[in-house]
Amino acid sequence: MLDGGRDKLTQNNSIELYNLKDDLSETKNLANFNPAKRDELLKELFKIMEGTGAKMPDQKNPLYKK
Repeated sequence: MLDGGRDKLTQNNSIELYNLKDDLSETKNLANFNPAKRDELLKELFKIMEGTGAKMPDQKNPLYKK
């Protein structure tokens, strides 16, 4: 979530939401089909990050080799 996931949330493919009970292989990303749940979970994540002082990455890991 390099851009913070806020500006263009419905176009941000780095935000993924899966129903692992029904889709264990994570084949259907529900982030844009269930925006209320996506936003609820993001809000919770940002709250945890703020409370722990965790930083949002602003660049890709230079050591990551694909």
